[in-house]
Amino acid sequence: MLSIYIYVTMFPLLSSTLTTKISPSSSIFSVAIFHFIFVFFFFFFFFFFFFFFFFFFHCSSLGSFFGSSFRSTTWSQPHGI
Repeated sequence: MLSIYIYVTMFPLLSSTLTTKISPSSSIFSVAIFHFIFVFFFFFFFFFFFFFFFFFFHCSSLGSFFGSSFRSTTWSQPHGI
């Protein structure tokens, strides 16, 4: 996870060094916008799919098969005050 984030943050820096010979003023702005949008959507879709599959497997019949041991140990016990 951390290596993916480092790669995502280093890729616009490498691309900016390649595009500085063409137009240095617009490349910095475009790389900043590209970096913000790419990182934002990357983390948004990552957490969205993570929680979606977590609740899907937790609530569906297939999830009851995988999470039967988890629910039998945690949710079946009465919670103390």
